[in-house]
Amino acid sequence: MVQATLQKDLRESSKWWNNLGLTKNLDFARDRMVECFMCAMGLAFESQYKSFRKSLTKVINLILIIDAVYDVYGSLEELNHFTKAVERWDVRETEQLPECMKICFQVLYNTTCETAYEIEEEKGRNQVLHHLRKVWYNKAYTPSFEEYHSNGWISSSASLIFTHAFFARAHKERMDLRSTETGTSFQIRYDWKRGNDKS
Repeated sequence: MVQATLQKDLRESSKWWNNLGLTKNLDFARDRMVECFMCAMGLAFESQYKSFRKSLTKVINLILIIDAVYDVYGSLEELNHFTKAVERWDVRETEQLPECMKICFQVLYNTTCETAYEIEEEKGRNQVLHHLRKVWYNKAYTPSFEEYHSNGWISSSASLIFTHAFFARAHKERMDLRSTETGTSFQIRYDWKRGNDKS
């Protein structure tokens, strides 16, 4: 039963990967789809973690491709433009890039948006709130602590870091992720207070 589920998941992930066509369009890209899927499966093989495996497989693939762009392909100037495009999350910033780097950015952009949409559909909320600080800044709006904390927990990557810490430490001792929110909550509260004291 589990094996059949995993085989189906691998077929779906392989279809996604093949439809991207990155190994055809990017001669420096290696096809490591199965390896990426196996890494994701190693973290959560149970049937109920299908969406986790799916999104993590995509993330690992994209990390490897973008790592190759930085290590093998791009010139320093091109990499600076690519980094700026990612930081600003703006497709227009890729205009001066070579076609293969435009493709990489577009795949990263589309996959991130698709994943955010899938999470929103599944969980009933959008986890991608990184743009809120910029909106608040541009409108000269001072968020309440609750608004700032809600966004900060996600945009600070705390949940991602604690997920990695959880799996890295899982064999040594049991880790209660709820207790780690206290430290992060304190740091976010401190940052919010410090930011509001300056104005």
